[in-house]
Amino acid sequence: MIKTRRFTVSNALAALGVIVAVLIARNATIPVAETPLPPTKTATVTPAIFTPLAITPVSTTATVSPPEVTRPPIRASPTATLSPTHAPIAPTLTATKVLPTSTVVPPSQTMTSMPTRTPTQAGPDVSLTNETLIGSGVKIEQQAGGAGLRIVMLDPDGRPWANTYFEVYEQTADVSGNPTRGKRAKSGYISQQGLIDFEIAAGKYGVCTSTSPGYNWATSDCVYDVQVTSGKLTTVQLQAGQIEVVVLGADGNPWKDVYFAIYTQKRDVSGNPVIDRKVTGSYTDNSGLGRFWLTPGMYIVSIDLRGYNWGKLREAKGETNIAVQKGETNRVTIRMGRLVVGLKKPNGDPNTDVYVKVCTQKPAVDGKPVIDSLVWSGYTDNGGFAAVDLTQGQYALQIGDVVLWNVPVEGGRVTTSDGKTIK
Repeated sequence: MIKTRRFTVSNALAALGVIVAVLIARNATIPVAETPLPPTKTATVTPAIFTPLAITPVSTTATVSPPEVTRPPIRASPTATLSPTHAPIAPTLTATKVLPTSTVVPPSQTMTSMPTRTPTQAGPDVSLTNETLIGSGVKIEQQAGGAGLRIVMLDPDGRPWANTYFEVYEQTADVSGNPTRGKRAKSGYISQQGLIDFEIAAGKYGVCTSTSPGYNWATSDCVYDVQVTSGKLTTVQLQAGQIEVVVLGADGNPWKDVYFAIYTQKRDVSGNPVIDRKVTGSYTDNSGLGRFWLTPGMYIVSIDLRGYNWGKLREAKGETNIAVQKGETNRVTIRMGRLVVGLKKPNGDPNTDVYVKVCTQKPAVDGKPVIDSLVWSGYTDNGGFAAVDLTQGQYALQIGDVVLWNVPVEGGRVTTSDGKTIK
């Protein structure tokens, strides 16, 4: 008879205890399942792409248009100085050719030295007008034995005007039959020798340049009707003139750093010249000279000097109808006068810190003079003097309640007053 052993919980626990004991004895380790970590993401650094800056090349052609100058045009009065009187000298306009010098000056600059020869005392030619002058700086010639087109550019002294840009166009006509630009045929810069040559087919052309300080070189935007003929060299020559500006004090010394402006002119409804377009504004240099190259024509020069208007311009202080001709220099010279006031106390000591006013005057209804506008005011110094440089005219001198009328100031002369009389 077979005996069946009954399996109980106590038997199972006993068996498990045996197994555990065996494992411990063998230093066995029950493996533990590990949870895998997600892979680490490696940051990828994208290198920055360097984009070079776009550099716009600078044009090599200089444009003559000066910037507007913001310095005040009124010049401070020189220190009071009593000097010998001179005979009255009126403002003059002189035209002459100035001897060439060794330095070529671009039209936007002023010379740094006085000319080598004083211009002759010659007044402006009243017969000259814009109608007769504009275009007179251009000369067109043909010479047998050559070919093509030559352009020559000269300064007022007949020296090369280099680096001037020109374009040559085939000439066509607008709807009114006036010459105008067609297809551009050639272009280039004037050389250091003052010219440029083009190999160009026979035909009629327009020669154009943006270097036109003042009026156009011709009555239109280009020099038209330039005929190029086979077997001949056609030469187009352009030459400028110039205006010089000089302001002299009562002592005859030139004033430095005086602002002046040059304008083209036009006519109002009454036929009087008025300002048209500003060409340049500049200052007299260390030698007292202001200079600018211009195309031929009639111009206005304006300088805001203390006192009355020194010229015939109505809308500002200046002179009109200043003629510029090719190869010539027209100098505008303004001579200032000086008023010196010297005051004494009753004991003969200098009367210092006395307030003095100088005014322009105008006639009243009864013809007697009255104050017009204040020109200058100041105090007598520690020597009892007060002085001011003025343009020509008759002024009102006021010291306290006393007014001296019709005080004459003349160019190149010193007028003195003791507060009671005029000398």
